[in-house]
Amino acid sequence: MQFVRDLRISKKIFLVALAFLLPVAVTGYSLAKLELGKAIDAQRAAHGVEMYQGIEELLSQVADHGGTLAAILNGDNSRRDKLSGIEALADKDAGEFRQLNEKYGDQFHTRKAGEAVLGQWHELRGRNGSMTAAQSETWHRALLDRLIMMNYAVADGSGLANYDVLAIAKVAEATRMVPELERSAAEVRSLAVAAAAAGSIDRATQLRLASLMADDVQTWALITADLEAAAAYSDEQAAAALKAAWGPVLGPFEKSLQDFHKLVQERVLDVSRVTIRSDEVFDQGSTLYDKLGEVHDVLIPMLAQAMADRVAFIHRAMTALAVAAGLLILIGSAFAFWM
Repeated sequence: MQFVRDLRISKKIFLVALAFLLPVAVTGYSLAKLELGKAIDAQRAAHGVEMYQGIEELLSQVADHGGTLAAILNGDNSRRDKLSGIEALADKDAGEFRQLNEKYGDQFHTRKAGEAVLGQWHELRGRNGSMTAAQSETWHRALLDRLIMMNYAVADGSGLANYDVLAIAKVAEATRMVPELERSAAEVRSLAVAAAAAGSIDRATQLRLASLMADDVQTWALITADLEAAAAYSDEQAAAALKAAWGPVLGPFEKSLQDFHKLVQERVLDVSRVTIRSDEVFDQGSTLYDKLGEVHDVLIPMLAQAMADRVAFIHRAMTALAVAAGLLILIGSAFAFWM
């Protein structure tokens, strides 16, 4: 204490300033470390959105390929040009997915699974002309299941499944479930087309169709609930923007889902003999599939933009912290020099 009393007043002021600046510096360091962690998490989640998009686009083409090939194998040869177009798009999407998997596969532990998916797709392409409708259904279902499991892996590995911004987490969960709905809707279309082509349906297929349609309704309810929750977790302006973005596509898809399920229920499941034409089932199922694609086309960019905004916000916060720290250092240095 005597040492302090003997100091000049300027030195005493310096010690007081130092006592003030040290806690500020420690707090600043802690905040910077926290923001850096948030930046890393946000960037990883943004990479996850890229993987979501790559997986979903390939899955969408594979599911459409399965339904179209099912129609052909059940006698509707008018779909062959459509099948060729789908295969060209799927090959393009497979190439883009390969690049994403090479870029982020190690990060999300999907590299081997992604390579297996691509190999399975190319093998499936080569077997088109030698499969029965039942074999095609089995192959496509297995491939779609693998893609769905990759989506789960990306959701967990990217942190999107439990992201700390609840509005983003809810949109991410809704987006992740869209491929599940695509897979299920595609199988309903394939099975209903096969029943229409055969003019009959066995008990096992009836039960499978009924189960898939119930799953469709439940999955859609979960998607809409997550989107409503995302709006609830947002401020008033952001909530209005979200609803304005998805409003034009959710209603039309829901009506299309109800119409298609009604057709399958009344013309395939609840009749002693299936008399509806297979092309009628296929066309209405394809309308449903197109409407679901519109939902995906809204949600993926919405999620990508939300993550881009989040990354930019965190970078701005880190820049502000760096500027503040620099000013403190400058002030402290000038004060020490003056002392």
